[in-house]
Amino acid sequence: RPGGCKELLSAGPPTEFTGPLQVGDILLVEAFLEFPDHLQAERDFSFFAAVPASMPPRHGRRVDTQRGWLALLLLVGIIVLSALKVADLLFLALAAVGVCLVTNVLH
Repeated sequence: RPGGCKELLSAGPPTEFTGPLQVGDILLVEAFLEFPDHLQAERDFSFFAAVPASMPPRHGRRVDTQRGWLALLLLVGIIVLSALKVADLLFLALAAVGVCLVTNVLH
């Protein structure tokens, strides 16, 4: 690329990326540990390197699956209770957020 790293470093703090990816661009992708073993990843990426002391996205754990179902149940509950005019939509939404915070669905 014209200018290279010196141009990027002298430009100040990073801004939103607006251009298309080009050959030779480096991407930092946070993915699960099995990502390099997937055939699609092997075709699309030419180099993988683990970042020391990094934490992969949480997925696949039983507790995370339960939290996902709880979030979905709360969403459906908000819609049903609001449609039945049991309570105001804002109150129901804030109550659901509170439940999500207490149960660590949101952190």
